[in-house]
Amino acid sequence: RTIPSRMVRLEKGALVFERGDPVHSFHKVVQGKVHLLRRQMDGATFILQRAGAGDILAEASLSSASFHCAAEVLEAGELEIWPAEPVRQLLRQDLRATQGYALHLAAQLRDTRMRAEILSLRRVGDLLGQPRAGLARRFGRGLVLRLDQAMGSAPEPVSPARPPHHFAVRLTMPDPIGLKDDLLAGIDRMLPQLCAQLKDKGRGVRTLRFEAYRCDQSTEVITIGLARPAQEPERIRPLLELKLDQIDAGFGIDMLRMEAIGNEPVHARTSVGHLQAGRAVSERLAGNNALDDLIGRLGARVGLEAITRRHPASSHIPEKTAQVLAAAWSGPAEGWAVARNPRPLLLWGPEVVHAPDDPAVPAAFRWRGRGWDLALAIGPERIAPEWWLDDPNWRSGVRDYWVVTTGQGDRLWLFYAHGGAMSSGWFCQGRFA
Repeated sequence: RTIPSRMVRLEKGALVFERGDPVHSFHKVVQGKVHLLRRQMDGATFILQRAGAGDILAEASLSSASFHCAAEVLEAGELEIWPAEPVRQLLRQDLRATQGYALHLAAQLRDTRMRAEILSLRRVGDLLGQPRAGLARRFGRGLVLRLDQAMGSAPEPVSPARPPHHFAVRLTMPDPIGLKDDLLAGIDRMLPQLCAQLKDKGRGVRTLRFEAYRCDQSTEVITIGLARPAQEPERIRPLLELKLDQIDAGFGIDMLRMEAIGNEPVHARTSVGHLQAGRAVSERLAGNNALDDLIGRLGARVGLEAITRRHPASSHIPEKTAQVLAAAWSGPAEGWAVARNPRPLLLWGPEVVHAPDDPAVPAAFRWRGRGWDLALAIGPERIAPEWWLDDPNWRSGVRDYWVVTTGQGDRLWLFYAHGGAMSSGWFCQGRFA
């Protein structure tokens, strides 16, 4: 016997029925997910059923006149709906239909018990005795696959990570050495081998570790850094020579070891074009190497972090128009913007100028404990603070900058602060050449 049904499309969040609604329909989930909910007086919500594709929603509703819970669509899909009363009559009159419905309810009960067992699991080993089909339906096939791989029942191919580049050479002495010339001779034999390894892989050394193993089982270690990746012995040797005096040979050194503990890719450069253009490119590259070598030599003595260069910054505040970067890890600055108004050669923090609190440039003032007379003033250039930042140096508000030439011949950069969180007044911030 066939009972006519209809298909209904529901979106996420839609209510299929509410608690207390009369049971006029019998529902089956064709696509999507529906949760059977029961809301308590205190606002708590309990999920009584998670119905997916092929599941019957609220099976017990056939024996009741009204729904005792609500059904909410968790994932958009389709429901097949039959009228409830013909379904009740079919179950009362057709034994095969009743048996089929009973088998369905038994399967639902088994799944519910299995979910309860799964929720009580505390260890991975507790999953091994559970039915694979139930685990796959509840948690997906990924869990079953990982269990089989853990037990060796399923293959688990492994893609090993590529080992890091390792560049090192070693030189063992027939007799202990201790002179600086002997160390340099050993370096001259080792460096070409190390550089050959680097060139084969297209790498250049940035940090080099040189180890001298003494006869008394102790080790002397020096480390050098380069401003640019290098794979030429003539660029590395001078830096090592600068630090060889730090090695104490003791009773003698019987082994030397050299390792590139920091390396980076080096891209080959090819000069193309006319002969003069190619020569210009070669000279420019050679000049860059000379600067990098100089930075490396200075860094061997004072440390690469102590050598800095300035790069332009995006700010209209005079002291913030440049940022300080480590020279070894940055390139030469390009694209410096030319200021519309002159900027001082020396720039420092604002220093108080003793003068009348008036925006007009004073004819005489005191600064750094000395009196100054006004000869010429050019300005003003008004600069406003960055309102989105709370800079303590700019709490005095908008500034009017003046290029002041004094009677003593000095050219100073003075400004009048109009006042803000701090009081107004005159200040000096720089000196021109």
